Amino acid sequence: MIKSLSPYYVYTPWVNPLGGAVLGESYTISIFVWNGLKASPPGTATYTKTQENPASLTDSDKVNIARLISDFIEFAPQKTTATSVIDGNNTWWVKTSVTYANDATVQQEAIDLFSLGYSFGNEGENITTITDNILLVTQDYKVDRSGVFVQPVLLDEAVTTSVTVKSFPDNEIDFALTLPATTDSAKLVSYVWVQLNETNTDTFIEVVFINQTVNKPTTTLLIQDECKYTPIDIAFQNKEGNQQIITFFKERKDSLTVSSESFESSRGQPSEGNHQFVRFNVQGKRKFTLNSGFIDEDMNEIYEELLLSERIWSYDGTDFTPLDIKTSSLEFKTRQKQKLINYSINFEPSYNQINNI
Repeated sequence: MIKSLSPYYVYTPWVNPLGGAVLGESYTISIFVWNGLKASPPGTATYTKTQENPASLTDSDKVNIARLISDFIEFAPQKTTATSVIDGNNTWWVKTSVTYANDATVQQEAIDLFSLGYSFGNEGENITTITDNILLVTQDYKVDRSGVFVQPVLLDEAVTTSVTVKSFPDNEIDFALTLPATTDSAKLVSYVWVQLNETNTDTFIEVVFINQTVNKPTTTLLIQDECKYTPIDIAFQNKEGNQQIITFFKERKDSLTVSSESFESSRGQPSEGNHQFVRFNVQGKRKFTLNSGFIDEDMNEIYEELLLSERIWSYDGTDFTPLDIKTSSLEFKTRQKQKLINYSINFEPSYNQINNI
């Protein structure tokens, strides 16, 4: 799967592989972008780009298509109300093909799924690897019993896959589903939604996604009962370009910042209740700080992805509230130095307190 927030280059030889090349020959790359079935691309190219070869080079040229396709996905969080598998709806298809000057033959056709994911700067270009078809870091996560957890998974285009969600020790959640093969971009990445309030006494949950490989990676959810504070579920667009939720368990601090303008008025005397200085264009922004509670060191990578995310929301069990993250730096903690790891992250709602749009 193409991660369209990082470079993805299509390489094309300057010399027509079918022969008949001439000095300075150009080629045209056609790019088709769509949402839906893989076999139903649009009839007209979304973009065409002609690459000239005035120097008569004989090696290969490259075009970064990531910059052209990433704007087509408007990332949106998905939700439901029970443990189930739902459509991800945050991936599209892209098809590329090439024709050479003086040759109408379509060559080098390729169709790929793409998301709003990214690779790290030291990984290089054209990184498409997804480990075990699971679109988050497979590890232990602390979760709130009243909250939710989402595991995005990549289904197969040819064979069935399956997912199980089981809580222990009493199996209060015991969910299993066989997932058919699909080529629908809305369904190919699906979200395993775990509704944690379906448990009362169970203490942990195992989410197992079984694809065509022998591997059966397990995500373990450690259920927490927070007695003093109200845990907050934060949903975000993760490194793979899909929805992930982490929970902040401890203290929340709220504040309000207000801005305004004023003009001097002669409407009447202050003794009669009139304002000499009249305030207008009043606007406010709420801000709040969330504390993670004590977490394991292996959660550092997840908090890194949170800070790097383009889209963030809080989820209260019913609605997603859009947020902007205001923390711009984070010193990663380790058990060796800090013993107990807690992160304080600053957020603000992604809207003005007074609606002005």
